[in-house]
Amino acid sequence: MERDEDAVVIERILNGHTRSFEVLLKRHEDAIHQQVARRVPPENAAEVTHDVFLRAYKSLSGYDGRRPLRHWLAGIATRACHDFWRAHYRNCETPISALSENTQDWLHRYHQDSTLADLPDMAEQFETRELLDWALNKLSAGDRMLMILMYFEERSVAETAQLMDMSAANVKIRSFRARRKLRNILASLFPENRGLNA
Repeated sequence: MERDEDAVVIERILNGHTRSFEVLLKRHEDAIHQQVARRVPPENAAEVTHDVFLRAYKSLSGYDGRRPLRHWLAGIATRACHDFWRAHYRNCETPISALSENTQDWLHRYHQDSTLADLPDMAEQFETRELLDWALNKLSAGDRMLMILMYFEERSVAETAQLMDMSAANVKIRSFRARRKLRNILASLFPENRGLNA
């Protein structure tokens, strides 16, 4: 039903009734904003969501209707988030000193008296999430998006391939390489536990 309603609105927009785009915006904005908010920092989610709908408006004539509009918008959202991280990486380098004091203290304590056996307990701590964000910042924008889609959002290879406009084989290869890079980055924080690279 929603698909048919979207098609009618799109036809009106393409026939010159551009204000009808507001209907699509109201209908899909919350879902797209939720997707974006899981992939970019909270303070940037509104701006990236706005960019998604701007891109959608500009390319609406290319929407072929073979899949629901929400899926088409999700693909645009994925590319917009990818572009956000690509721009972010061009503009910043994240040294370990950028981690919070608590996380730096935790790393220092770990190096003094912790063992790899303590790692499962750490998963419940905020510091672990901050370390993971730091490590993800060391990946390329494309690798970061692959990791987010496949392991945080638990999307299938086929879904990830569609959202990132890649072949399934390429997604498998790049995700394997991205996992290895992420393991190496995290292992560099724990040099005495090189077993993390296995």
